[in-house]
Parts: sequence; C-alpha cells; structure tokens
Amino acid sequence: MEFQFKNMVEPGTILCVSEPFAHVLSNKEHDYRCENCMKRAGELKRCSACASVKYCSTRCQKSDWSIHKKECPCLKRFQPKIPTDSTRLLLRLVIRFNDSSTVQESKGVLALRRSFNNLMSHEKEITNDKNRCDQLSQHLFTLQKVTAGVLDLPSSHDLLQIFGKMTTNSFTICGEEMQPIGVGIYLGPSLLDHRCTPNAVITFQGKSLHLRAVAQIADPTPSNVFISYIDQLNSTAERRRMLMEQYYFKCNCSWCQDKDLEISMHAIKCPDKACVEGFISLTDDGAMLTSCFVCGQSVSDHKFIQTALGLEEECRGCLEEAKKAKQLNDPERILNMCESCLNQNKDILHPLNLSCVKILDCLFDASVDLQLWDKALMYGSETLPAYRKYYPPNSPNLGIQLLKLGKIHLYIHNLKEALKLLQQARDILLVTHGRDHVLYSQLLELLDQTQEEMRTELEFDS
Repeated sequence: MEFQFKNMVEPGTILCVSEPFAHVLSNKEHDYRCENCMKRAGELKRCSACASVKYCSTRCQKSDWSIHKKECPCLKRFQPKIPTDSTRLLLRLVIRFNDSSTVQESKGVLALRRSFNNLMSHEKEITNDKNRCDQLSQHLFTLQKVTAGVLDLPSSHDLLQIFGKMTTNSFTICGEEMQPIGVGIYLGPSLLDHRCTPNAVITFQGKSLHLRAVAQIADPTPSNVFISYIDQLNSTAERRRMLMEQYYFKCNCSWCQDKDLEISMHAIKCPDKACVEGFISLTDDGAMLTSCFVCGQSVSDHKFIQTALGLEEECRGCLEEAKKAKQLNDPERILNMCESCLNQNKDILHPLNLSCVKILDCLFDASVDLQLWDKALMYGSETLPAYRKYYPPNSPNLGIQLLKLGKIHLYIHNLKEALKLLQQARDILLVTHGRDHVLYSQLLELLDQTQEEMRTELEFDS
C-alpha cells in the first residue's frame, strides 16, 4: 500500500490568500481599473485633489485613504506627469515605513507570517550593482521632487533598504489572462523559494494573491512550497541571468540541469528533409550536438550550422524590435517584421527552438490585435508543442494559451476544435485558478456556448 502523508495536499488546493502590504496599479490601467481593488469597473471616479488615481466606489476610496492621504499631495505636485509604477510603489513603502514591524499573516493551509522588517534587502549586492544604483538615484530624484515640503523622507540608509526589499520581493500583479496590471509587496508569500518547475502557482483576484498547489505536496510548509519567479519560456542561461540580475542567486533546480531540454531549446532542423522531427543543437553553454537527435545523422557542414546560429541571432534582434513596437501599440509592424523573420528561418530553425517559438507568440498576439483570425490560429497552434514541453504540468500559461485558441475557434465556428481546446484549458485552469475565479467562470460559459451550438447544429442536420 502506498503511504499517504497526513498533510498531503492535492493539485488545486488553495495554500494561502494574501493581501498586499503596499501595491500600485500600473499607469496604463488607470482608465480601466480601480486603484484599490484593481478590478475592472465600468465607471470610475477620479480623486478630486490629485486627479491621478480613480476608484470604483466610496468603499475602495476609504480603504485606500490611509496611504493615499499622504500620497495625494505628492502626486499633485508632480502634475501633469505621473511617477513610474516602481517610483510610486517606493513612495507608498516610504509612507508605510512606520508600519515596518507590523506582522501580516496569510490565510489558508500555509501559515505565512512576516513583517516588512523581515524581508531581505540585499544591501551589499545592490551597492555593488551599477544598474540598481542608477535606478535608485532616479527614484530618489523624483521622490525628493514630489515630497519636498509635504513628506519627510527616511535616512539614506533606510531608503536603500526599502528599495532593496522592494526590488527583490515585489510581485507582478496579473489580470484575468495573466497580463501585468500592477505591482505589490506581499509579505507572507515572499518567504517562498524559486524553482523553474514549481509545485505551486500564484494568480490574482483583483489585488488578492491566491497561491494554489499544482502538484501533490506531502508537507505543505514554506520550505516545501516553490513558485517560479520568472517566465519559464527561456533557456537555462537566460533564466539564470534573469534570476541573478533580479534576485542575486543562481538556480540549480532539476529543470536547469536537464541537458536534453536545453538542447531542444536551441534546436536546428535536421538537414535530412525526410527526418521531420529531427534536430541538431548548440546550447548556451557552448555544447554542440552535431548528430541528429532523432535519426542520428552526423552533420559536418559548418556553414549550415553557422547560418542557423546567425538566424537565431536575427530572431533575437527581431524580438527586441517587436518589444519596442508593442510599447508603441503597433501590431501591424510586429506582424510584418516577425513574418519576414519567420519566413527566413522556417526551413532551418526547428519549431521547438525558443527563438522561433517567441516569434510565433508575437505573431499570434499581433494577429489577435488585428483580428486576423486564420493567422492567429495558425501561429498560436504552432506554439502549443513548445508550450507543452517547456512549461511544467498545470501551467497557467499553457491553460490561457489553450483558452485563447479555443475562443477563436468558437468565434469562427470551428466547434469541435473549440470544444477540445476549451476542455483542455478547463482541466488546467481549474487547478491554477479555481472555480471562483472570473476567468474560470468565463471559460465555463464558453464551453456551454460551444456545446449548445453543437446541439443546435445536430438538431438542424437531423
């Protein structure tokens, strides 16, 4: 008989719910969401004093007043400009500086108790990090400008500690489809360590953080629960670079030590056209696989390999340009440049190659923005094999990708494919988001609509 741990939790179990110690809504969301609860609202009322923040109700305005009453005159001094999201969060943490010893406790299976004073500041690493020092200088320049004569700032040493705690402990607050809508400090959940293959994921309902198990956890204590601090759709070297730059540690989890996974992330198509699934690879650490992973054919044409590596580099350049075009809200430019890049590399780079996958992702999003549904389905569907391989089981990223594709199939009346994809999305999002999340409710409505339209078709045909 298999031994069952007394405290075993199953996938989908809520481990904790946590409210932010401090949070800010992203500036780009101010016209659509409430500053306090961060939920979408049809009618928002602007703060009459600073005219910078909006609330969905008097209740939310009152709830936020303990911080905003000190923030408000600072924002008013900065008009017509608005400080960056991170500068505003730093300002709110300065306002809450006297509450630093207050312990917050998360609700749920996982007992997480912590105060702001308990957070690591990584003071030494930050003082030796030129980029971080430059960021701090920019924040302090703005803070001094907006608080002069209104709010007394803590000492330089305290500001360094607050900044360090903010940059290494903040959570990106995500909306219904995992899109960034703000940033916050959640004291209890900041205890949790990172793994590229986590056994728990974080989703949000407004500003409330929900931590759910996505795998069986035998002993759900803080030392046994892991989340991913970053997007896993990156190579080992890139993930480690991101973690070192942001959090000052090197990850050595099983995902980072999986050489086969790393090889496929840089996959180059086998030159033998008959070997459809085969590939060779050059990994970030310089290891070359010059024999096909599937058919075993040895590849000695160095010109072919160098061409492939050059195409990978071109893809990375294209992705940088696409990021700039996205900031300018120019999906047509993204579509044109990424289609050109894809056409250049499609005969050489394997569909599992990360650079290729990210180009396809850009094409999918741009096609959706332009309502080019056939293209969106083509590009989005081509990302699924890589999503299934590179994201861990029960990943919300995979679940939402399936949901998006299912919605498009439903819209253009491909009902069988819509049903299949929406059912796959349901199985994942039930675990990651739960029955009470608005996204899961919307998904069930789409499934009901799909099944109802399929029944109507059958009745019409009969």
